[in-house]
Parts: sequence; structure tokens; C-alpha cells
Amino acid sequence: MPYQTGVVEALRDHGLDLGFCPGWETRGSSSFNPRGHVVHHDAGGNWATPPSILIAGRSDLAGPLCNFALGRDGKVWMVAAGRANHAGTGSWRGLAGNSTVWGTEANNRGTGEVWPDVQIDAYARLCAATCDFSGFTAEMVCRHAEWTSRKIDAWGPWEDGHDWSRDMSHFRALVAQGGNTDMPLNDADLFTIGVIVKQCLADTGLATLSEKEKRRAAKLRARLQRIEAELDAQD
Repeated sequence: MPYQTGVVEALRDHGLDLGFCPGWETRGSSSFNPRGHVVHHDAGGNWATPPSILIAGRSDLAGPLCNFALGRDGKVWMVAAGRANHAGTGSWRGLAGNSTVWGTEANNRGTGEVWPDVQIDAYARLCAATCDFSGFTAEMVCRHAEWTSRKIDAWGPWEDGHDWSRDMSHFRALVAQGGNTDMPLNDADLFTIGVIVKQCLADTGLATLSEKEKRRAAKLRARLQRIEAELDAQD
């Protein structure tokens, strides 16, 4: 399989803020056909850009150690478009080996530190983007702790009261719907709304939207309908 550089378009389609580690396009092995996604925490202190260990690896494990690095602020960094050494021995729903799964290292110490809403929402959007791009469902997303009993990640409480150790089914539901629909609309959402309005004002309808814009429009329409229903209920 070629390097999975096309995933960037899917990430943008899901409204994610992106950063790029130089050389990401050809980092890792091109023997990579992901059909699932393993979520991790990096057990590290706060960083603004991904630490070198995620890119170059460590003395006992060659890099890259993930495909994506997720900051506390919700920014997704492209680390490697090829196979990364992150999951190790284990399996999930018939998948085994790093060549079968995307891997994300999210910035969290894993010692009880609270996961902010913005980071959880970005995590769900990121996983949803890989589901769409690689053609698998949210059921193929798992914690490293589900992949193998050797690990505990991702671990810890969320800002909204959920917890990785007991609420992975809730996280998979968020992935299935493309992210947390209770989060505020971001710049990408507002841009897409603007595109829709512009098309309607031009009296051309949605028929002229690209397939990417149509997918995003459908998701936004559902979010706006939910907001409208909640406002009506408050009247």
C-alpha cells in the first residue's frame, strides 16, 4: 500500500486544526493498510509541538511511534503517513499488527489529569476522519488497553464527567457521529455554513457543492436541527 497522505483531506473535512512534522509524508513503512485505529496517551508533559521521541523513537523502539499526535488544545499533528510502531503485540476485532491500525498519541500524563473537552472532541473527529478515509466503522476504534492487557491507555477522566476506563462505548458513539455535537461550531463549520448560504443566495442549491461539502453540510444540518429543537424546548 502507498503512504496514506490522502488522510489529510479527510482530517480537514472534519474541521480539524492541523500541524505537520517535516517528512511526515514518507515516514514509517509504506506497508500500511489501516482498518482500525488505536488511541493512546503519551504520558508526557505539556507540549506545543510533538516531542522528538514520537518521531524518532527511543533506544528500544524505532520511530515513528504514532501516525498522529494530538495536543491538549485539540490540534492534530501529522507525524507519519506510513506504518508506525505504536500498538505492538495484541489485537482488536480480528486486526493484529501495526500495519493494520492507525495510531494516535494524545498529550496527557495518564496519571489522572483531566482531558479537556476540546481534546476529546478533536480525538473523536480524528478517529471519524480515519474511519471515513480508510473505510472502517467506529467499532474498529479501540483503546490501547483494549488491544492488549499490557497497557492502560488511553486513561483518565474527561472534563465532561466521562472516563476512558468506563466510557469507550460513548467515545465510539462520538466517533460514529463525527465528533461531539455539543461543541461550539468551529471556523471550518462556519465556513461550510457560509458556502451553503452563498449557494442558496445564488439560487443554485446544494447540487453544485463538492462531495466533501455535501458530507459536511449533512452533518452540520443535523447539528443545526438539534440546536433548533433544544431552543424550541426552552421557549
